Amino acid sequence: MPNTKYTPLEDTLESVNLPPYELNDLNTAEADPDKASSSSDFSDVEATNQPTPVSEDSQALFNSKEDEFEKSYPFKVKSSTIEEGVVRFHYFPKHGIERFRKVIEDKIQYITQSSSCSSCSSCSPFAVGYFDQKKDLISISSDQDLLECIHWYNVNNRYHPSAIKLITYDIRNHAEVAKQYKKRKREKCEIIVASVLLFLFFFVIAICAYFS
Repeated sequence: MPNTKYTPLEDTLESVNLPPYELNDLNTAEADPDKASSSSDFSDVEATNQPTPVSEDSQALFNSKEDEFEKSYPFKVKSSTIEEGVVRFHYFPKHGIERFRKVIEDKIQYITQSSSCSSCSSCSPFAVGYFDQKKDLISISSDQDLLECIHWYNVNNRYHPSAIKLITYDIRNHAEVAKQYKKRKREKCEIIVASVLLFLFFFVIAICAYFS
């Protein structure tokens, strides 16, 4: 590439010997009413680039979530593939999702004494999630997801504080894990309902036998 010598703007203007009034026009173009008016034509464009005002309710919700990030919370994490893989610990969400995942991996590997496992004892690729009110499996893969989980917990467990229940699983089996969880919950409900009906049946028989 040939060497190019750049000449300062002042030297260039002097070398072309422009009349003084033309030099003044170049240096003070903003003083020209016509040019000033043309530059104001972009005022509407600049206005459209301004951030959209945030409502007071949205700002209050955002601030409440940020405050929640500063607290320590109890977690109970169960592995979907290891029966004894349940760990409990406290964690500050502000430390981030990567450290959060590392804590879970280390604790599960420790209690299972698995030295050959490199990613949460056969959970690869390793994922963490929780079940909401609809029994849907929600994956936690970012700081924002963790913040949403904390906020969901605070809203739905304010009167019954307990550890935040999470589950580790293979992200490739997300749909299957969610399906199995719903199936177990449904079977558990059916057993409870059947037990109650059976109890009422024998209770009615006992009452009838007593008064007969």
